[in-house]
Amino acid sequence: PTQAAAYFMPRHPKLQLVVVGPIGDATGAAAVAKLGKLQQNFSSRMHCPVDHYVAGEEKSLILKATDFCLVPSR
Repeated sequence: PTQAAAYFMPRHPKLQLVVVGPIGDATGAAAVAKLGKLQQNFSSRMHCPVDHYVAGEEKSLILKATDFCLVPSR
């Protein structure tokens, strides 16, 4: 997601990106660091709350509000 975000965010000024979910491993920790830096540049259009799982009503609202949703699995 970090490479895609870095590519699309500056090229599409109406794009809004939300990345949610806890960090599961070293790869996730590295992605969070990269996304955090990118989020500083696009703070009004990008949000990365990676400190909790999204479930229930919160998950339902996110799925209803998105045009595209990527749900990783293990």
